[in-house]
Amino acid sequence: MNGVSMANISTFLNQQLRTDESVSFIASISKKPLLAYLILTVALCFLFSLMGNFGYIFMAFMVLAMLFQCIAYIVYSISSEFVVTNQRVIGKTGLISRNTFEIPLEQGEGLLVRQSLFGRIFGYGSIASSGTGTTTVAMLYLEDPFAVRKQILDAKSLVLDITNSKEAVQ
Repeated sequence: MNGVSMANISTFLNQQLRTDESVSFIASISKKPLLAYLILTVALCFLFSLMGNFGYIFMAFMVLAMLFQCIAYIVYSISSEFVVTNQRVIGKTGLISRNTFEIPLEQGEGLLVRQSLFGRIFGYGSIASSGTGTTTVAMLYLEDPFAVRKQILDAKSLVLDITNSKEAVQ
């Protein structure tokens, strides 16, 4: 299993694994967006405070907006998980309702890494991925998204090597 502990994935994702499938990488959700939200809120509140009484209204709305954004982030981070196996990329999101996706490694077409300014500073980002004929799926707030991308590409390379070896034998 390449040193990946099965205790680190949910029962739901564990049940989705096939008998011949092993987890090679578990992507972790970064906690650093909360720090970015805090820095942005403090900076904007300072700027709004310079506007006088009118600025305090903006400040109140800013604090409320960032509070809602932090709550949404926390819900997303505790309810989402993404794993790379030797056959596919599997993910689940959602606390009350559940959204799942899986992209077989041999069918994955492209990976797009996105990082905001704070994402680049603090080392987190998102990956959008698509499979053949499927819609694009996004994995948000990933810790070191380029390492996750490398793990997916390495796993895909292994699958393609095995597939090509089998075809060469026949």
